[in-house]
Amino acid sequence: MIPMTDGRTDLRERLAALTERVSGLATRLAEAAEGARQAGAIPPEALAHEIVAIRRDFDDLRARALEAAAALSLRPGAPPEALAGVGDLLRAIVEAERRKARQGALVEARDRALAVLDRVAALAHRQTNPFAPLVESQARARELRLTLASAPSGDVDEAIRAFAETTRPFVELLGVAEAHDVVDDERWALLHDSLVQVFPRPLVVAALRGQIGIGGQPARPAPPAAPVTAERPPVELRQAAPAPPRPVEKARPAPPKPAIDRRELERTAQWWLRASAAWRRLRDQGVSFADAAREELRKYPHLLSVPIQETTEHDGGRLAEGYALLLDHLERQEPGFVEAALDRLNPDLVRGASAEGSSLGRQLYDYAVAEGRLYRTYIDFVREVVASAIPDPGCWIEAGIAESEAETSVLTRPTARVGDTEQAWRRLTDDKARFTQHRFSTTVAPLTARVFSVDAVGDLEVTRDAEVKLTENDAPADRAWLVVFPGAGGEQAAALRRLRPAGIVVPELGKEYRGLRIAVFNPDPYTTKRYELILGLSRKPVPTAFARLAKSGSPRKKR
Repeated sequence: MIPMTDGRTDLRERLAALTERVSGLATRLAEAAEGARQAGAIPPEALAHEIVAIRRDFDDLRARALEAAAALSLRPGAPPEALAGVGDLLRAIVEAERRKARQGALVEARDRALAVLDRVAALAHRQTNPFAPLVESQARARELRLTLASAPSGDVDEAIRAFAETTRPFVELLGVAEAHDVVDDERWALLHDSLVQVFPRPLVVAALRGQIGIGGQPARPAPPAAPVTAERPPVELRQAAPAPPRPVEKARPAPPKPAIDRRELERTAQWWLRASAAWRRLRDQGVSFADAAREELRKYPHLLSVPIQETTEHDGGRLAEGYALLLDHLERQEPGFVEAALDRLNPDLVRGASAEGSSLGRQLYDYAVAEGRLYRTYIDFVREVVASAIPDPGCWIEAGIAESEAETSVLTRPTARVGDTEQAWRRLTDDKARFTQHRFSTTVAPLTARVFSVDAVGDLEVTRDAEVKLTENDAPADRAWLVVFPGAGGEQAAALRRLRPAGIVVPELGKEYRGLRIAVFNPDPYTTKRYELILGLSRKPVPTAFARLAKSGSPRKKR
């Protein structure tokens, strides 16, 4: 594959050189034509060789341009057949690279901003824990992190500036916490006046005095004492008079942890109680994630489609136990995450002084989202589940297509109820209705997924190509995992792929592949998303006898 930066320049230089050669060839061909017209002169053989060479170089240039376009997911309507078409394609490549570079700069700026807010979460007071002003500021940092992590791109330059501006106060706070010992008086006053406009004054003062650090520890160790050298003999030590004893200060006892309001926990966080209890059973029994996923999806195929806080409303509340899978996913990223949950909540809420909409259940959900970084890793959680449970035992299918030789059957659910077992089939026999794009609109709640299917029924004499695309607000989206099943008798395992924004074409359905599952997911922890899934079917034409002969080559006569 051509490196985009160097290859792009090389391709443009080759295009310019080839254009000049074609221009020169046109002049010589005109001269040869005039000679043939006037004197009957035969064009020199060198012209024929040059035409062949130019055509060969043009074909190579076009192939390399198409390769560069494919690397950037550009899909030209048809291969360019002229130098002007190649020039247009190269200009499109340059523009696509520019957009890709700007998008890369945006991702880098966002990652830098999120890394700053992650470091703020690691700050602690060296003596007082919890230190209320710091806890308050860390809560603001977590809220800002969620906002930045899910912020739409919009104008790239404006977004990059916004990332820098919104995190600048936290950068300054970290700078003070990590280098308080090198701040002079003038700088101390400037930082104090600047930071107190954003953070509580006690936090600013504590940071400037070196009482705030990463994990409560100094950010950098004190420099070691200078060693005694031979050039500087040690000073003679004299016995100093004993200093008067200092009164011993009694260490302040740590404030007692507030008792858990069990009634509040039972009322608003049943999902957590059931899921965490099921997780402990899995841990004690030594059950692997893959085995647990297959067992839970066998009992509750619709598990991924139900928001975690609503699981107690399904299957007599037992569905919540299936989210032991999610807790196991979080625990593997941060050991101790589940057991420490209740100790890390807001003490006021733990005492039961919760405001409307800020129950213990919501606090635990926010804890999983922010501290467990679920807003970032939910994509991986869905991948783990579908890789373990599809095709056996499989997931609940919201809609799908079953393709046979005689008809295309479209499956939908007659109600919007998640887990509905009733099926509505629409059978299509007209080719125009069958071999087209079938569109399915779906509403996906926060941190849930909906699964769709495409299956080949029986033996297909003519194989199909299945195209999968996803859009959100009419814009291409990549929020889906695809599991592709090999054909009957195939030795391959099911293949897992991430959907690309441009879509994916699965060829040879009914021969190489017998079906696929598309898991459309919503990684946003607080916003419901509406997607449109587009499943396009196309039938490959049956080759004629002449086409088969041309493909295999003309038969040779036996000598």
